[in-house]
Amino acid sequence: STTGDEATDHDSVDDCTECGVGTYSGEGEACSICAVGKYSDTPGSGSCTSCPSGKYITDDASIVTSHDDIADCFDCEAGKSSTPPASSCPITCPTGTHSPPGSPCLDCEAGKFNENIQQESCTNCGTGR
Repeated sequence: STTGDEATDHDSVDDCTECGVGTYSGEGEACSICAVGKYSDTPGSGSCTSCPSGKYITDDASIVTSHDDIADCFDCEAGKSSTPPASSCPITCPTGTHSPPGSPCLDCEAGKFNENIQQESCTNCGTGR
């Protein structure tokens, strides 16, 4: 990406600067802050990475430091999840599943069950069951 308004700001490959973390650019484009639910922790990136399922970023390309590391991805609350890239956690985990904070909805393991929606963990079936 290049910056400046003068012709001399754009007359050499040396004028091209690497996009910083939290930003990306396509070929011939200016650096842009990553969009909602995405981050870039690598300078000179051509794209941003979506936060994983169960995590989100609310900022929509206005604060670069909200998009410069995977740690910027907030955890969804227990029993809720998201589909990347996400700005919130609209998915309520259904019965038969669970979701610890920051995790996608996961099926209960063998020997466990869940009769309720939006649960952090599953319940053991008990001895002999």
